[in-house]
Amino acid sequence: MRPATRDEIARMFAPVDRWMTTEEGAAACAAKGDCFVLEQDGVPVLAWSLKVDGDELFIQAAAGRAGFDLTEFGLALVERQADGFRSIAFRTRRRGLMKKAIDNGYYPAWRKGDVVLMRKDLR
Repeated sequence: MRPATRDEIARMFAPVDRWMTTEEGAAACAAKGDCFVLEQDGVPVLAWSLKVDGDELFIQAAAGRAGFDLTEFGLALVERQADGFRSIAFRTRRRGLMKKAIDNGYYPAWRKGDVVLMRKDLR
């Protein structure tokens, strides 16, 4: 896991655009936070962006290309990065992602239309 630039991970975010909860694309949304990448054999397999919002760490965007459960693995990585924060949150409209997040300790904090804010309390 290492810090990454927006340009470096922009291609990984392109497939996620259709699931975005705002009018902007995933790469533009990711640029509002600090970007990270996980590589396997020198090839990026997971990219994500985090933004501090008070005592909550917010996942701006995330995308991956690996043959394993990126949701479970990615959420665990973010949780390691969230040391000292009260909670982690992200917005989604993907039902499958909501279910996987619930399985990993997240809960739906609010809903607006088809967009749900998922949150995990850390303390």
